[in-house]
Amino acid sequence: MLSSVLTLLLLVHTGTVYTRETVIQVTGIKGQSTILSPELQPGFFTEEVFWRQLSPTGQMVAKFSRGSSNTTFSTSFHGRVRLLHNFTLEILVLELKDAGLFTCEMMDTAGHMKHLWFHLTVYEMLAKPEVQVFMLRGSEDCFSITFLSCNTTVGTNVTYSWMIHQRDDVPLNTTYTLFDDNRILRFLLTPNARDVSFTCTVTNTVSQEQTTVMPWTSCSFQQGN
Repeated sequence: MLSSVLTLLLLVHTGTVYTRETVIQVTGIKGQSTILSPELQPGFFTEEVFWRQLSPTGQMVAKFSRGSSNTTFSTSFHGRVRLLHNFTLEILVLELKDAGLFTCEMMDTAGHMKHLWFHLTVYEMLAKPEVQVFMLRGSEDCFSITFLSCNTTVGTNVTYSWMIHQRDDVPLNTTYTLFDDNRILRFLLTPNARDVSFTCTVTNTVSQEQTTVMPWTSCSFQQGN
């Protein structure tokens, strides 16, 4: 679990009033667990706790009342939430739809209220990307406009980038053009690129994967080279 603090303008449910609140940013990974942990000040003796998911559902997640024999949990989380010590909310087997804004409302034995805000972002671990090579055929010397297409089928909030590996003594003297948010790379394949390889890297906040290809091996005219 990763967390940070951010100050945002929030809509308070006690009325249509905008106010500044400190929001704790929490990052989770699909299929794993995460915790939303309220910090309690000394002397705050908790009587009741209400955990709510304000967006996107606006539902009660967990409710605790001192003196009650049971803690009430939302059925929409299908048994995937529980309260730990200090009323920390743990969400198990995270799903992408769990992401959103949560609030913890706490009342002490003197009737004082404390509100804490959490924004949960759920990421999916990336799968190894597939890189496909497409060529607009040129001469028998394997001059060809070449497209490299990179795509990962699993993962969220993906960033694509490319790295080119070549021998220092063999300049390529070519221009590379990127399309579709860096998913596609275009360049001119020439015999000087026999030993050149391209690595596509996919990245998000919680993972990184990459695949390397050598486009020259896809040229059907390399006989004897």
